[in-house]
Amino acid sequence: MSDELASVQPTVLLVDDEPDERLLIRRELEKAGMQVYECNSGAAALEKLTEMTPSVILLDVIMPGKDGIETCKEIRSFQECKDIPILMLTGVDGLDYIRRAFDAGATDFITKTTTLHFVSQRIKYALRNNSRTQDLQSWQQQLKQVHQVAGIGYWQLSVPDCRIALSDEALKLFGVERGEFDNAFSSFLDLVHLSDRDKVKAVVDNALFNREKLNVDHRIITKNGVECFVNLQGEVAYNGGAPVNVVGIIQDITER
Repeated sequence: MSDELASVQPTVLLVDDEPDERLLIRRELEKAGMQVYECNSGAAALEKLTEMTPSVILLDVIMPGKDGIETCKEIRSFQECKDIPILMLTGVDGLDYIRRAFDAGATDFITKTTTLHFVSQRIKYALRNNSRTQDLQSWQQQLKQVHQVAGIGYWQLSVPDCRIALSDEALKLFGVERGEFDNAFSSFLDLVHLSDRDKVKAVVDNALFNREKLNVDHRIITKNGVECFVNLQGEVAYNGGAPVNVVGIIQDITER
């Protein structure tokens, strides 16, 4: 767990209709330095979540009225709860329960036969993993913003079917909406300036079959008829010596 996460007291929303179960779990979690809020039903948990946002939710699967799986699904519909770890408490064996719970948005399972000490450890693990996921998402968003400022887009070519996927920023360079591009490599070449198409195709073919470097400057014509200069780069992946796909970037270099 990061130092920042460890310095903040985690809040746990414990949802179980059995008061004895709640008491035992609460004592163990408080001993581990967590602040625990209790609810005895799914409906009460949903009401509680309108008042506070916990660090993690511990949710019993089998409860009268709204069961844990249905409650989990509704919790995930709350915008502020879409990324909160939800650990399901269950004394029931069966793959069907597990599948349904994960489909509803559960993060993990804890059996009620588990030693109570491991409950707090599983919660700490879930919180640490969630913190790393949020850090990664934040980094990816920052990276996306940097690429937008720099005018860098991504592309990926599937060699067997000659299909090319373009990122939002790449499509923006061409002035094309996602629904207007059919992902065919021939359609990509249509966006290249007529005078540069043979050059681009030759560079791609050399990279695929002659293992030459894929790095070429060329012109494109946007949907609005504007001529721009871009740099196209790519890295080829092989399987048994045969090219299978290419991943690369495309950057607007008109000013340069």
